[in-house]
Amino acid sequence: LLPSTVTVTVALRNRGMTPVPAVAIQMWRGAPSDGSLVGEVAVAVGAGSTVPVSIPFDVTSPGAHEVTLIADPADQVVEAREDNNQASARVTTAPSVDLEVLASQITLLD
Repeated sequence: LLPSTVTVTVALRNRGMTPVPAVAIQMWRGAPSDGSLVGEVAVAVGAGSTVPVSIPFDVTSPGAHEVTLIADPADQVVEAREDNNQASARVTTAPSVDLEVLASQITLLD
């Protein structure tokens, strides 16, 4: 039912050989250039490992919602590649209204 809060989870992978004690992950409604920041969390990622990162997302209307997740948005972690720190996806929700007219509930009044 809407409005509701859903959890968006992304896999953050450290392809390098050095652990990262803390890195920020941001989630945006839409693109960062014209969207709104939904939330930010900091996580540790071991060398050569993958960690799930979950951020709550308030959904107030049905339909498709584009979300963008960015790792290390302030470029505080020195990386071999900086071009793979962002990904977008569509989160689709169904309407929370289902109107029904019941024939058995139709009456005639004088």
